[in-house]
Amino acid sequence: MSPNGVDWQRVTDEAVRIASCDFCTRQAVDSLPQPFWVGEAYQPGGIVLVARNPASKELPEPAKQRLERLRQQRSPAAFAAWSSWRISQMTSKPWTQWERAFAKIVAGIRTPQQLAWLNVVPFCTPGNKRPSAAVRTHGRAQHLAPLLAHVLRPGLVITRYSDAEAAVAAIPGPWQGSVLPINGRSATPSDILAARQALRDRGLLAEGHADETATPPPSPIPARRAPQAPLAAAMPQSSGLAAIRSALLVALTATSGFPAVETERYTSVGGPPIWAFVDRHTGSIPVKFRIAPPYTTAKAISARLAAAGVDARVREVRSRSGSTRLQVRLHRPDDLARLRPELAALWLDYQRLR
Repeated sequence: MSPNGVDWQRVTDEAVRIASCDFCTRQAVDSLPQPFWVGEAYQPGGIVLVARNPASKELPEPAKQRLERLRQQRSPAAFAAWSSWRISQMTSKPWTQWERAFAKIVAGIRTPQQLAWLNVVPFCTPGNKRPSAAVRTHGRAQHLAPLLAHVLRPGLVITRYSDAEAAVAAIPGPWQGSVLPINGRSATPSDILAARQALRDRGLLAEGHADETATPPPSPIPARRAPQAPLAAAMPQSSGLAAIRSALLVALTATSGFPAVETERYTSVGGPPIWAFVDRHTGSIPVKFRIAPPYTTAKAISARLAAAGVDARVREVRSRSGSTRLQVRLHRPDDLARLRPELAALWLDYQRLR
């Protein structure tokens, strides 16, 4: 058992049970049951996401190789390799289930590495049809219930679609009374408001911004491709700006759930269209946020930052007529401290562009 209380061998055993389940193998359209994933920084009492079942899309060869390794080795390392691949796939595509549903609620509260994602039915169905009652019963009783009740022991569960909500509600556990449902394909504004209020009531979301003291900092998320330019060459370490820039990227990643991706001239965070661009500059750190019309959220944030002495403004992008972004320039650690509480609102505003 690891210091954070997760018994990774038991987690692995449950994943292998799914990958090797005869019932699931017979029912799956591709004969490949797909186990859940658990982030390396997940802790019992945390947040678990539960969906109905995976979409009917053929797994690429790297995923099949990881599943075969999991079945053969039955080791926590093999499970970690599967989880890591799944998380990377989810955030780099990104999956619509994550991008349009779960991410809208957990942004700024937990990164994928601090979450677990389960399905009631752990396999694809022909034509993405709704799984039958018998199939849902098998998934709930044989796979979902043991994992929730005896292994992950979450304090709060977020579900997508009524089948997931009903399955979780039928399993006794500390999450009862703490199930937050998303009733459609995407989290609606009312879903987000209700869930955020519930999270706030449980001390997981501070008034007006994400509570960054709720859990220890997550483990770093690997970038999706190797940096093309060393940061040290772009910014003098002695200036102190490198530390501010690093802290900014950590905050952007924690809010969005997307890893930072280095390019030759800037670092981007978020899936296309990119949410935030962090330019390289020797005298300050410019960060530009993509925002949604009518820009009221960004204008209000810009006004608050400017009143606090931070260089912030909403302005048109010179290279693209009609495109508008919030632009903030960080000079001191205090500037980042004032920007940080605004990130969750900026991320939610950005979702309206997607």
